[in-house]
Amino acid sequence: MQKNSFMKTKRAICSWSGGKDSAYACWLAKQMGNEIVGLLNVMNETGQRSRSHGLPAEVLQQQAELVGCPIHLIESTWEDYTTKYIHALQYVKAKWNVDVCVFGDIDLEEHKQWEETVCKQAGLEAVLPMWKMDRRSLVMQMIHENWKTSIISCQAKMGIDFLGKQLNEALVQELEAIGVDPCGELGEFHTVVTDCKLFTQPMHLQWKEKEVHNEYCFIAVGVVK
Repeated sequence: MQKNSFMKTKRAICSWSGGKDSAYACWLAKQMGNEIVGLLNVMNETGQRSRSHGLPAEVLQQQAELVGCPIHLIESTWEDYTTKYIHALQYVKAKWNVDVCVFGDIDLEEHKQWEETVCKQAGLEAVLPMWKMDRRSLVMQMIHENWKTSIISCQAKMGIDFLGKQLNEALVQELEAIGVDPCGELGEFHTVVTDCKLFTQPMHLQWKEKEVHNEYCFIAVGVVK
C-alpha cells in the first residue's frame, strides 16, 4: 500500500468502474483522509455502456449520487483510450482542483505502470490503496464488511449462469473450484456494487437479458425507479 500518498488530505478523483475494486479503493482512500471530489468512467464510443463493465450511464450516475459526488463520463474506442483518458484527467484536475487519482488495481504491474504514466502526463499522482494486498483476503474482507456486489459480466468459459450472482463465501468457493480467481483480477469477471460503505443507501437494480459478445457474457441492468 502506498502510505506515503496519504501524509496529508488530498483532493481525489476515483477511477470508477462501478465494480467492487474501484469502490473499495475509493473507500480506503477516503478512510485514509483523502477528500473524494469526483468519479471518472470511460464509456464505449456510443456512450451506451461503460468500457470495462458494460454498465449503462444511469447506473453509474446513480452510484455517484449515492457516493455524494459528481461523475465525469467520457466516450472512447479502445484505440483512443489512453489519449482520451489523459485529456479527461486534465479536465477534472482543472475543474475540481484534483491532486490524485485513485485506482483499484491489486497486483498487475502493467496496469500500475499505465496509471502512473497517464497521471504523470496530467500532472496528477496515481494512488493504488489495494496494491499488493492478498486477492482472496481482500474479497473476503468486502464480504465480511457486508458489501453487496454481483457479477455483471464474465468470460464465456465461465458461462452465463454466473451473471447476476452475488459475491459471497459460497460463490468464492464455487469460483475457486473451477479455477477462477475470486477477485477476478485477471478479467475473469466484473462486478457491480449495489451497497457499500460509500453509499448513503442501497441501490436497487433491474436485471434484464443476458448476452454473449466476443467471448464475454453480459447481463443488462437498469436502475429501479
